[in-house]
Amino acid sequence: MLSIAGFALALLCGGVTSRSGAVDPIAVDDALAVRAGPRADAWTILIEPADDATVRVQLRHAGGDELIRTYVLVGTTVEERSRELAAALALVLEQHQAVPRDATRPASAPEVPARIAPVGWIAAGGRVAAGRPADPDFGASLRGGLLWGRRILQPVAQLGSSHARRGSLRLDGVRLGVGLAVGSPWQRWWFGGAVVPQLVWLRARDRASDDAFGSATELTAMAQWRSTSGLLLAARAGAEVAAPPLRAIGKSDHLRFAPVRFVAGLEIGIQLPIVRHR
Repeated sequence: MLSIAGFALALLCGGVTSRSGAVDPIAVDDALAVRAGPRADAWTILIEPADDATVRVQLRHAGGDELIRTYVLVGTTVEERSRELAAALALVLEQHQAVPRDATRPASAPEVPARIAPVGWIAAGGRVAAGRPADPDFGASLRGGLLWGRRILQPVAQLGSSHARRGSLRLDGVRLGVGLAVGSPWQRWWFGGAVVPQLVWLRARDRASDDAFGSATELTAMAQWRSTSGLLLAARAGAEVAAPPLRAIGKSDHLRFAPVRFVAGLEIGIQLPIVRHR
């Protein structure tokens, strides 16, 4: 279902309104006027992004009829995609026969929106965390997730290492977490927030070794960018809440992690399956 606020804006503005960067609404409107003539004046059209190469279009006639169409655009430039979409919409307007509201017509089954294929991703990078006391730790990270439907919910899984040093005291460990991100796509970007609980195993080394288990939860803002060739760039920043907070004591040094610390990460990866647009 398209955005109610977006369609209200389209009704106020009239003509063609677009929230997708794939097309130019003015170019679509001009090309549609040439192809459909005065017939286009009776329609209000809202274009929204459905995926990198897909737009979803809602058309509302002045007589009350409403249509929803989904198009995969293959043009390589905004101008080409705008002309391509205008041609497709002109065909819809030509085929549509406006029926007066008081006319009797058989009930038709509601149109089922086209399904958008799920898109997974996997990315590798690094993570750093610090707090007060300001004993930082850092490590490598491997993260993956899945987007489907309107790209609002995104399950996230991550595996990473953790390392900290102070004098002769060394702290190394592994983090494993699964959580959920909630957000929204915008052109090639996805913005949202994530909650990812993690199990943490740590080993402290000085003269002897000692193992410990704990838990931590990342509460972060996320940003992801996807290229047309399948490349993924991701960043996150926020807070890490540990329960209980970690404290490692060596022969002459000690490490302490605060209950709440700042955490940030960067990753680079690919989409699964890799999506390439013409």
